[in-house]
Amino acid sequence: MSKEELERQKIESEIAKNNAEQNKLYSEAREVEKRLNEKWYSKSVLIKYIIAGLVSGILISVSWMSIFKNILDSKLEVIENEKKLHQIEKSKEILTYKEKLESLNLFKDNLLEKNKTYEDKITKLSNNLKILKNNYDSLLASSQLTEENKIIYRKDENTVENLIQELNSELLSLKKEKSIIALQSQQISKQLYNRISKLNVPLSQDSSLIPISNCILNWIPDNGEYRLWRFDPNQTDPIPDLVQKGAWSTIRTGHVLIPIQDYLLDWIPDNGEYRLWRFDPNQTDPLSDLVQKGAWSTIRTGHVLIPIQDYLLDWMPDNEEYRLWRFDPNQTDPLPDLVRSGILNWK
Repeated sequence: MSKEELERQKIESEIAKNNAEQNKLYSEAREVEKRLNEKWYSKSVLIKYIIAGLVSGILISVSWMSIFKNILDSKLEVIENEKKLHQIEKSKEILTYKEKLESLNLFKDNLLEKNKTYEDKITKLSNNLKILKNNYDSLLASSQLTEENKIIYRKDENTVENLIQELNSELLSLKKEKSIIALQSQQISKQLYNRISKLNVPLSQDSSLIPISNCILNWIPDNGEYRLWRFDPNQTDPIPDLVQKGAWSTIRTGHVLIPIQDYLLDWIPDNGEYRLWRFDPNQTDPLSDLVQKGAWSTIRTGHVLIPIQDYLLDWMPDNEEYRLWRFDPNQTDPLPDLVRSGILNWK
């Protein structure tokens, strides 16, 4: 083999080697590209299931959240509509009372006008009667009064007196009717005031209802406002009359009001402080008379005070322990005597 052929074979061998290297590089490049393009979670079936579960969970959660939100929105809408309906009904009721009141006031004005007309007529007739009597006396004094004139004068006098009597009777009836109308007007005005008061401040606005004496105290701890209602079980509305209303600056959130006998115990569980007020619905402020005040070291948060006749049951729900105290407002400490103590068995 010549030198040229050997050289040619060598070159072909190098070319084949280079082609093989090139093919190898192409293969490695394709493998790298495949790995780069491959999704990281496609390697394992377990990972696929985990991802699918997470995605499904998220979608279900979002779906349920949407459903619950719709239910909640619907419930809130129903509550709001009920409130609006209640307001509308109360407004209609108030409008009815206002119409009644306006009608009564109009009727009262008509009565007053009639009353004035009758009084004017009585005044004129009284004047006429005086003139007749004066003329009669003058004629009688001058001896110019004949028997015929006497009869005429007496007849006229009787006529006028009868008219005056009839008018006075009518006037008395008018005054009675006017009194009845005034009373009805006063009652409707009071009912109207009560209904407006109930409409402006609903009883359910974070308030407490406390029965005491023959009244119900509606107290709002957040702002100290209160309204005192008269209780009457025989009425369609058992709290028909608003006795009074106001606001306490020192009886707010954190206080507990406990009615016992004719007193109201104002107790602060956090520090055990108390104030005993005498309850008087006839005063401008029903708690205007402070009987005494102090602090209990062993009656604090976690205790529940329950008034029973002349006693106060001090109950601890956590361990069912109780202490029964005798209540005496005349003592320095209104709970002077421990009657007994123990554990309540509710079973």
